[in-house]
Amino acid sequence: MKFHWQFVGLFGLIWLQAAVVIAQPSPSSPAGETMTAPNHSVPEGMEFVPTVPVPSPQPTNLLPQQGPIVVVDPGHGGSDPGAVGIGGIYEKDIVLDISLQVASLLENQGIQAILTRQTDMDLGLQPRVEIANRARATLFVSIHANAISMSRPEVNGIETFHVAGNREGQRLAEHIQQHLLANTGMRDRGVKRARFYVLVRTAMPAVLVEVGFVTGQEDAIRLSDPATRTQMARAIVQGILDYLANNQP
Repeated sequence: MKFHWQFVGLFGLIWLQAAVVIAQPSPSSPAGETMTAPNHSVPEGMEFVPTVPVPSPQPTNLLPQQGPIVVVDPGHGGSDPGAVGIGGIYEKDIVLDISLQVASLLENQGIQAILTRQTDMDLGLQPRVEIANRARATLFVSIHANAISMSRPEVNGIETFHVAGNREGQRLAEHIQQHLLANTGMRDRGVKRARFYVLVRTAMPAVLVEVGFVTGQEDAIRLSDPATRTQMARAIVQGILDYLANNQP
């Protein structure tokens, strides 16, 4: 498989043919613009190998691919682990693995995918938004894992967020939520409204998917399992494809 590069504008948006698109902007974010996340310490010695490794791309002079563009945003990264759950699992690692698979599966379906990060790197919220807006993406899908106190292992389930009043975002969230539940058998925490920074500031239908609780007794086992993460990636892609098939003009 050959990987292809082409840089566009300030943030170096890259698309690949039958592979994964990468974008790496400056990791800064505006003061005061943060997304609520648990403040956990990170245990040492944790090693996490993504299910889908991404080889180094090779340059080419291909023209831009026509058709839908989906920005896939693995939450957190680098010094920000997100949530740390049962068994020392890191949100940032779980969602990166799922996101890499989502991007690869989309490309296999002929959908151009742009990843906001492909490695364990620091990336603020504003660069994620600018990647999507500068690419004039069709959809923005941010992937996260949830958490609550370690003393509440009974709290489990999947939920998908959209901005209130954005009907297209709501439809996208509903499609993704439906397929995640059908493919994993996990608990349904519903489709919900929220004003997360990456949802409010993006110019296209946008959702934030919480693929389960790293602190949940049921979910932590699933999130630690590579096969389940692959199921989740496939479900998210199917939800995106259903949305594109049924809701695009």
